[in-house]
Amino acid sequence: MKKTLLLFAITLMAAISINAQEMSLDEILKSHFEAIGQDKLTAVKSMKMTGKVSTQGMEFPVVMRVKRPGKVRVEATIQGSVMIQAYNGTEGYMIIPMSGSTEPQDFNEDQLKQFKETAEMDGKLYNYKEKGSTLELVGAEDMEGTEVYKLKLTEKPDQEGGEGDVTYLFIDADSFVILKTNMKRSYGGNEVEMDQFTSNYKMMNGVAIAHSIESKVGGNSMSQITIDEIVFDEEMPDNLFDKPAKEEGK
Repeated sequence: MKKTLLLFAITLMAAISINAQEMSLDEILKSHFEAIGQDKLTAVKSMKMTGKVSTQGMEFPVVMRVKRPGKVRVEATIQGSVMIQAYNGTEGYMIIPMSGSTEPQDFNEDQLKQFKETAEMDGKLYNYKEKGSTLELVGAEDMEGTEVYKLKLTEKPDQEGGEGDVTYLFIDADSFVILKTNMKRSYGGNEVEMDQFTSNYKMMNGVAIAHSIESKVGGNSMSQITIDEIVFDEEMPDNLFDKPAKEEGK
């Protein structure tokens, strides 16, 4: 009897795996966009997220505002001081009072690239062809007991003759939300491979949004973001994302 049950279980798991692999890339994307409410997300003009960040033994509140097209502003209150990072779609800056200066500092190339990605409200998969990216289905695999589809996204190179960034996305074969993103990015001239785990998805006005985001490097947790509140279409003036003008006499 035990052997029969074991054989049944093995056969069932094999069948699930085969069914997962038989789905085409287009079918997976269609199911993914339906699951996250992509049609409703594209109608959202702005998004304000309030939560907290845990990193290196510290926890502090954070507010992130994203506005179409391609604008983002992050405010984090650390030890009584407010750190600001903002990108207006063209240029970005940061103000870090903890460093001893309240003057805005321009983003470097790596920071600009990072915030450009952050400002992409629809994500990397939506309209990937129009963005010049290519996408392929690597296959189906097990991720800690969960069947996932592994997709490989290669973005358009920043310059002609260069290589585009490669991102691997792992989509739950049941719920069709993204559970993990693997990427290599340059920080301070060094290439870093990072895993980002997204969980605790909640429906907000028909849009599924992860309320827990953990980033790991080399298997070690670097930061944990917990979202407490999300507000859609709050009025946000464009100059909120612009670098403040330098005061005369300073």
